[in-house]
Amino acid sequence: MSILFRVEALELHTDKGEPDRRTFSKGLNLLIGDPGSGKSTIIELIRFGLGLKAQRTPVVERWVSQVIVDIVAGDHRLGLSRSVRTPGTVEVTDLDTQERLGEFPVSPSEDEVGIGTALLRWLGIPSDVEVTVQGRRSVVTFAHVWEYMHVPQFEIDHSIARHDSSGHSTRRKRVFELLFGLVDERLISLEREVDEVKGKRRQAEALLQGVKALTQRTELPPRDDLVSELSEAERHHRQLLRANDRMRSTLGAHDDRIVTLRGLLTTTRNTLARTDEALERLAQTQQHRRTRSEELAAALARLDRVRLANDLLAPIEFSQCPRCLQEIHENRTGSGACRLCLQEIPEEVRRPSKSRRRNRSGPDRLPLAVPGEATAQEAQLADQREEIRLLLHQGDQEKESLQRYRGELLAELRALEVELDLLTTGLGFPGSEELARLAEQLAVAAAEIDRITALISISDHASSFATACETADDEVEVAQAELDQYQEHLDSTSSGLFDDLTVIYDELLKDFATPNVREARIDSEDFLPYIDDKKFDSVSISGGNRVPFIVGYWLALQAEALSSPRYPFPGFLILDSPQKSLGPLQELSKNMYGHIQGMATQREETLQIFVLDTDLPEGFTPFREPIRLSYENPGIRSIRNLTSGRPQSLDDTAASDTE
Repeated sequence: MSILFRVEALELHTDKGEPDRRTFSKGLNLLIGDPGSGKSTIIELIRFGLGLKAQRTPVVERWVSQVIVDIVAGDHRLGLSRSVRTPGTVEVTDLDTQERLGEFPVSPSEDEVGIGTALLRWLGIPSDVEVTVQGRRSVVTFAHVWEYMHVPQFEIDHSIARHDSSGHSTRRKRVFELLFGLVDERLISLEREVDEVKGKRRQAEALLQGVKALTQRTELPPRDDLVSELSEAERHHRQLLRANDRMRSTLGAHDDRIVTLRGLLTTTRNTLARTDEALERLAQTQQHRRTRSEELAAALARLDRVRLANDLLAPIEFSQCPRCLQEIHENRTGSGACRLCLQEIPEEVRRPSKSRRRNRSGPDRLPLAVPGEATAQEAQLADQREEIRLLLHQGDQEKESLQRYRGELLAELRALEVELDLLTTGLGFPGSEELARLAEQLAVAAAEIDRITALISISDHASSFATACETADDEVEVAQAELDQYQEHLDSTSSGLFDDLTVIYDELLKDFATPNVREARIDSEDFLPYIDDKKFDSVSISGGNRVPFIVGYWLALQAEALSSPRYPFPGFLILDSPQKSLGPLQELSKNMYGHIQGMATQREETLQIFVLDTDLPEGFTPFREPIRLSYENPGIRSIRNLTSGRPQSLDDTAASDTE
């Protein structure tokens, strides 16, 4: 049996009073009424409540504030609520437990679960099945599955799930495979692999075309010709080298004097570089010494400030403690003790000599900060400062010596360069012009070798693109062969499905008493019906009428799905205007309606069918009273146009498209 999907009720909240709730029964629901009475409005509002795209008129947007659809999806009874004014989310409630399941976005981001994905999961239909459409991978959604559940009026006599659109054909077939269990994870993985290697091949081909265009514009010679040119250029370069060596030997350009001068020139330059490095290191050392001298001077200044503070505070008789601000009693200390710290005052501190008092602030002496200890500390700092002063003086002398030595090296370097120039220029010896000409020819030959080598490298790089393209072709061939092999395996297992569909479809058309049909089948390649070996859209019973072919196709799919528990096919079908191009007086219309009613009645627990039409066929008697709509009893009963006395609905503004 197929998956249970049923619409139980449609509830509209308007700004004009109580909610308008319309319930639907199991099995067959007939919506009969004149054009513009609101039949298609009901279906469009159901679509809207399910989170799908739907036609909306200004009347609906103005008066309807909220749409609630009660459905059964698999084992779940759900209430879906969507606001007309803020339609971005659908709120879902479990009708059995009254638990709020959350708000699901209509257009979710990558990390969100949308209402379409949630509906597929509640139905038990895989929600991660992919399909390649126009070179891009996309996921099959509930909106695509809905195309197998709703046959709109514009398709009822024209097409099957928009099969005539190249952009929808591949997706239509993938939805068919999904609903009849003809696709699995292995197939999806192989298809994804084929798409990836095809993408690599397209990229390799594009790069190869670009390289070919470049080589054509630059007129790049063949690689064999370039190799020959390189061999000739290298041979010419070797000849010039031999001629240059002979010329230099003849002219004495390599005599011992020139060799010696060049050696001295190199040695002098190296010595000059080492001297510059020594000067730089000495400058850094001198800077460190100056910094240390400044630090010692600061330390000595701090000691002097401490000593001065001691001398200033010692004679003061404190009546209040400068630390805790308490009163100090006059007779709390004995004779010879400090009134501040209560310690005995040493004799040498108690009676400082006049000479010390006289010289304590002299510029050449550092005063004591702590009696008995400051003198050693101060002397140590002073000694260190003196040592650094001597080192600074020594460094200055070393710097002067290095600078003088550097000047001597520069003078020697210039002298060597002048003498070497005299020996190697045109004024230095006869035949120097010939030697310069050979040097120029050598440079040209070396440049020619570099040019040809670069062209060979470009040619090799261009060949690598061709190799990459061939490798990509091989990968595509291997991946496609594996996919085709697995597809053949699936086709072999599904051959029984199309045999059964063909039998059901052929019997349906015969039950309809469709004229001029000898044999009908459903093809296993494009999954479409064929009439006498012709695709249905090239055959018509009269005046281009294909309604029985299309209605029979959808009923055949439902019949096959209902017969097997293996197919995740929703047992739900909407047929909008099946009498289109036929009329209620034809026997064919009555036969179609009779078969639809019999099928829905027999399977009403697992199948729900909505049929929208302007009237019932003549001679057809429904088992259940139809939902009759009119201008007085419109699809949205709580909205009326007070000026015209008839209701306004979605069909009023889109009747030409939907009725």
